[in-house]
Amino acid sequence: MLDRRQFLAATALPCWGAARRPNVVFMIADNWRAQGLSATPNLAKLAEQGIRFSRSYCASPDAAGARAALETGKFPHVGKVIHEGMQLPADEVAMAQLFAKAGYRTGLPEIEQNKANPFYLPVELNRQLDTNVGSILQKLENLQLAEDTIVVFTAIGQQPGSHREESASVPLLLRYPRLLKPGVQDDLLFSGVDILPTLLGFCGIDAPDGVQGREHSKFLSTGEGDRPDSIYCQGQLGTPAEWRMLVRGLDKMVIGRDMQVTHLYNLGSDPMEQDNLAKNNAYVRLRDALMARLKRWAVVTGDRIPYPMDRRR
Repeated sequence: MLDRRQFLAATALPCWGAARRPNVVFMIADNWRAQGLSATPNLAKLAEQGIRFSRSYCASPDAAGARAALETGKFPHVGKVIHEGMQLPADEVAMAQLFAKAGYRTGLPEIEQNKANPFYLPVELNRQLDTNVGSILQKLENLQLAEDTIVVFTAIGQQPGSHREESASVPLLLRYPRLLKPGVQDDLLFSGVDILPTLLGFCGIDAPDGVQGREHSKFLSTGEGDRPDSIYCQGQLGTPAEWRMLVRGLDKMVIGRDMQVTHLYNLGSDPMEQDNLAKNNAYVRLRDALMARLKRWAVVTGDRIPYPMDRRR
């Protein structure tokens, strides 16, 4: 039985939003590039029916850290999951728990069993990815649940630990027919830590204290609010090769654990990251501006640079 606080959370709705609490289907794939969406018919269909975010980045390209960030809305240095083999600490509240507290059915029941109640369904997509996506979408259609179900697809990058675009940039699709226009491609800078608070926002659920991601549901629904000016990413924490990355507009900068700039690119003119401008004196002013913004991210998120060395490696 829900207590009063849980009842209020379970019945809350965004003032601009839908007539009922939406269901949520959250699909995650491993080793999937953003550029691969068009090659899979069912993911292409999902993109046509929702929003495709062309500037989506993981919080960390290390799989464990990326997943922890998706589940908690916190960067890896806060969630304490900085390399493979580490588990989410017991005191961290994950996405499924938050939806369960709000009265959602969670876990892996058949969708039919929960069609009368709002549900949160996490789906791991590895083998037969496109077939499984198609089955889920068809099931929602058959049960007349598609209109009121948020479907999210994202992935972990292809090169663990790498700050290159093929690893740090990840696919992100979001479909919510009741509230969002279909067939939109949005260049909103979207981080993996933003997914949790954004889904909670669509469902009228308050994000818990400590969540570091930005909540985009109102902006996506109404266009009101500011677009993020940058995203922050971190990798290989606690090792000699650790780095931090800032993307602001089309400018991308990477620094090492000594706070020195190691990579600088303009992704508009150099999308394949072939021309490293880090040592080019013509870009000193740009480097300084990006460094100031990166340091601000570090302060706001409580990121200690360098991160304490991990002696277990």
